[in-house]
Amino acid sequence: MTELKQIPGTDHPLSVGRGELDLEKRKQIYKRIAEIVVEEVPWIRVQPNPFVWGSTSRVSGLYINSMSRPFLALREMTIAR
Repeated sequence: MTELKQIPGTDHPLSVGRGELDLEKRKQIYKRIAEIVVEEVPWIRVQPNPFVWGSTSRVSGLYINSMSRPFLALREMTIAR
């Protein structure tokens, strides 16, 4: 799997985008990165995830990351009665 920083032309905009505080400027920088990705990457893997995660409002501190994997912040996780 190719990482974004390995795509030619994205390294500098990524660095600039991370440091830009102006929201409109940052949008333009990330829009340019998306254009570069479309130009440079021959295909993007789209895979449905067979996992379903459920929770109730009683549970806090459980986060699902962008790869649909749970992140348990055990020091922050609480279950209310």
